Amino acid sequence: MARRTHANLPKASVLKPKSAPTADAPARRSVPATQAKNRFGEILQTARDSGPVFIERHGQAQAVVLDIDTYNKLTSNERTHQERELDHWAREFDSLHARMQSHKARRAVDALFSATDAELNRRDT
Repeated sequence: MARRTHANLPKASVLKPKSAPTADAPARRSVPATQAKNRFGEILQTARDSGPVFIERHGQAQAVVLDIDTYNKLTSNERTHQERELDHWAREFDSLHARMQSHKARRAVDALFSATDAELNRRDT
């Protein structure tokens, strides 16, 4: 009896779209976990060529195989210029706020609030 190897398995694709593509949602490719284990090379190639492949167990997505560019885009902080500028000002604000929490700053604020009108209107020349 001849032994079956991956090379002589039937070529029927296990990566059938789960739903028909629409304008709002492209077809989602999914595969049962057992077939994913047995046909990982095909799944990897599909992820590279056609987009994510969802691995399912009992009909529920458990994992997803992505091409490396998509993964890097998702995990990197690709932020717009405005987002980076906002990050800068948030850090600046946090730094200023932290400096304002010192005992010296607290004493200065207390002195300001307890100052008399004459002290506030005094002009140093």
